[in-house]
Amino acid sequence: PSMAALPEGFAKAVVAGALGGLVGLFRCVAFGLCYATNSGAEVEPILVSLFLSGLTAQLVYLYRRHPLPGIIAGPASVAVPFTVPIARAAVEGAPSANAAAMRVILATSIVSGLNAAICKLCMSFAKHLDVAKATFPQPVLQGLFAALGVSLTMDGLGICPNMLLALAAGVISRALPFLPGGKHPLTFPSWLVLQVAGFHVFLLFSGLSLEEGRERGWLFEPFQAVSLPTFLAKWLSIFDPAVENPAGLGLTDVWGLLGRVLPLVVALLPMLLLDLLVGCTLPLEVLTRRSLPCEGELRTCSFSSFVCSLLGGNVSYVTVSPTKLTYDAGGGEVFAAGWAAASIWAFALTPYGTKLVGLCPRFMVAGLLIYISLGFLMEGLYAPRRLMREAPVEYGVILFTFLVSVWQGLAHAIFCGFLLLAVLFTVRYARGAHVTQLAQSAGTAIEGSEVGDGHHVLRSKKYRSHEDWRFLQPDLARKVFVLRTNVSHLFFASITPTLSQAPLQPPVRFLILDLSSVRTLDSSALAVLQALPPFITVLLAALPKKLRSTSRSIAPHLRQFAFLDDALEWCEEQLLWERRRGEGASSSSNHREPQHFWRRHDIPQSGRRIADVAFPCRLTLEETCNVLQQCFEAATPSLLQCLADDTLGLTKRRMLQAFEVAFEEHHHGSNMVICLSGSLSLYKGPIRVPQLIHPTLGVDPGVKVGIGTPNVTTTFSSEDLAQSSVGQRIGSIGPGDALFEAALVRPCACAYSGVADEPTELLTISRAAVAEMDRASAAGGEMSRLATDFWKALAYRVSSSRDDVEVVSRAHRNMSL
Repeated sequence: PSMAALPEGFAKAVVAGALGGLVGLFRCVAFGLCYATNSGAEVEPILVSLFLSGLTAQLVYLYRRHPLPGIIAGPASVAVPFTVPIARAAVEGAPSANAAAMRVILATSIVSGLNAAICKLCMSFAKHLDVAKATFPQPVLQGLFAALGVSLTMDGLGICPNMLLALAAGVISRALPFLPGGKHPLTFPSWLVLQVAGFHVFLLFSGLSLEEGRERGWLFEPFQAVSLPTFLAKWLSIFDPAVENPAGLGLTDVWGLLGRVLPLVVALLPMLLLDLLVGCTLPLEVLTRRSLPCEGELRTCSFSSFVCSLLGGNVSYVTVSPTKLTYDAGGGEVFAAGWAAASIWAFALTPYGTKLVGLCPRFMVAGLLIYISLGFLMEGLYAPRRLMREAPVEYGVILFTFLVSVWQGLAHAIFCGFLLLAVLFTVRYARGAHVTQLAQSAGTAIEGSEVGDGHHVLRSKKYRSHEDWRFLQPDLARKVFVLRTNVSHLFFASITPTLSQAPLQPPVRFLILDLSSVRTLDSSALAVLQALPPFITVLLAALPKKLRSTSRSIAPHLRQFAFLDDALEWCEEQLLWERRRGEGASSSSNHREPQHFWRRHDIPQSGRRIADVAFPCRLTLEETCNVLQQCFEAATPSLLQCLADDTLGLTKRRMLQAFEVAFEEHHHGSNMVICLSGSLSLYKGPIRVPQLIHPTLGVDPGVKVGIGTPNVTTTFSSEDLAQSSVGQRIGSIGPGDALFEAALVRPCACAYSGVADEPTELLTISRAAVAEMDRASAAGGEMSRLATDFWKALAYRVSSSRDDVEVVSRAHRNMSL
């Protein structure tokens, strides 16, 4: 194809991809030399295995057409602290250094295959993992990152005899972004190349040869080029009983090898999954402001790990630092960047690439490992430093996990971390606001059809005579209490704070739990319900059908109903039966009113059993006009009627639940937003908001998602939204307030995020609808007068004085047309 047919930014993407691939290549060199030095194995086959893994993973991500075109894949850095002890255990009894290298490769390929199986298994839980990756307890993960940093530092210092020089190289590499010009994409790759070139210039001026440099421990032993066909033939011969096994292993030896490395492998696999979803995917989502579904990431990682396992490679998936470098260099939106990175991996597999790798000094390789380890330490200990003041308990969890790893090793730290994960989840869930509605208030005086504090008296839709209703009205308020929870998982930590909202004492006799939001149920929640005082009758309403049989088998005495209306009807019948029994009348729990019986669907909506608090009541046309009058003071009555009536197409209404995000910072919108009811808080920077679990069920306090600017770390605050130390609340708007008037003229980016504080109704006017109105006004008539009135009213709102209304009106209208 001609040069004109190439996509825009092709040359920039090639350079950016080559830079990312070069950094990934240097990382692999550091990993391979670390494995070989700590296990006494030959380094050449291990390097070929790592280079082949990087090339395979990069081609897999290109083949799968990843949503991020400029993504760079390679061996996982989080596996290094685990692979070093795995390599030591694998080489025990190896007859030669070459056999030891093949054993290390066999062990890493087993890990890669198991990781592929784990990723494939987790794909069935992908929807839950999409939530879990953003809500994973950060203190536990940060403690594990700090532990990985210490382990990786020790492995790096073991490569170079001159530890001080290696430490200086790593610290300088990590400090580069803080220096003037240090954030330029070329800075870090140039620094790596400069270390290699500068070292050889130093040897030249010192009059020392390469052999003398190796004798002094500055260089590694010369690498023997191992071609890719030779490596693959040697790898496949491990599984061919007809030839001599190059790893020196028999069938029983393989089982012994698996037994030695199995505990380390079991500890490594969950860390790989966490690193993929939380350590890699989440930062890339923040960097690129794109959603990366877990299902796609797990499928690609599983495919990549499986192919690498077949070829004798390591666990390989997306790498954050090289990918970030590619995007910073401006090549992240073209697939040519990925192909350029793949060409770097392919060059490394040639004999020339192996010889060039052999010229890398020890201090540079060790410094690169220390650079990676310092990144883990900063993410684990320095990034969450604000928790020392705001949440010392959470920072204590970080230090505890970190100290366990130093004292007992990574495997014990991971076990303790997951134990703390369960405890933190329980505490977090128990502290959440689990009740969206206190629908019935016990012991409050009756005022008409409502109780004194404004909550509706709940009643069933079954027809009751006037006499029965007069009797039931006070008893329903005093003796029946209804709670609607908004949690998706019901267990002891979520049912306890829910029950704490109910007065579990006389005169309350019936407790109805509306569990329409529950999707999973734990036996511990039913145990709590069974332990309630005996004078309280518990009724479970709206529990999903698949959970009713489980509840019935564990707690058979708990009454269950498919709908809240049925539970209320049962309570009413109980109260009426007790009244008739007290009056000496016969039992009539099946009593019906033959003359005035109403069918269920004949009951007016306004007389239903419950006021829906998930969404606000829609304002009437008259109420909307009154609110719009506050926004457009100069609007004519006909214009207000047109704006208030959203069926005409000029405006649209949007209903928001509490904590629902109305718009995000830096999002380019084309709508003017007017608040009709409720309130919106405006936030600058990243914030955490509770996740909506269902449009009609409200929010789940145990599940939060992050929104805001992309230039933030992956560590989010665990404080509540109103007390968040990450996002800054800069104000709020209420009924009659409007935002983004300029969006009606030209696209504009939101300067802040808007989150509903309560159920809120918004009215939006789109630029497209206004432009359509202006086009229709060209024909004259009523539409022309309406368009003129609209621009005058808008000009009056945005102008600094009333004298220039006509000027601003013409300017706005001309710009729109």
